[in-house]
Amino acid sequence: MSELQVPGVAGRRVIVTGAAGALGLAVARCLVAAGARVGAAYRGAAPDLPGGIAAAAFDLDDEAAVASGFARLTAGLGGPAQLLVHCAGGYADAPLPATSLELWRRMLEGNLTAAFLCIRAVLPAMCAAGHGRIVTVGSRGGLAGSAGHAA
Repeated sequence: MSELQVPGVAGRRVIVTGAAGALGLAVARCLVAAGARVGAAYRGAAPDLPGGIAAAAFDLDDEAAVASGFARLTAGLGGPAQLLVHCAGGYADAPLPATSLELWRRMLEGNLTAAFLCIRAVLPAMCAAGHGRIVTVGSRGGLAGSAGHAA
């Protein structure tokens, strides 16, 4: 299989969320290979990132953590993100009767609130620059539900 081509990102400042997950890590690596300056946001243990990536661990569903985490990534990139690739998210496997309110809220926070906070963190600089791109990644389950996956 040939290397994925990502035209137009060489030299651009990009933040990738969910960089500890398989998809986010693959996206970060692909962007680095294409010449982008990448900042990686993740939760938990540090992923095996290529050299030269600005990295920060923080909770994407915590408003203050997102503000400080994105500030660290912006500093590490040498300026505000010109592209955000939001790959972070979660999945809960439980039918509705077994889905607790706590689990429901955790899925809303981790999937929707996190996207909102991350987009809000990069949008002012993109608007001020008159240019930017935001890509949000979701699962197929967001398009068509399936039995046993209420949250």
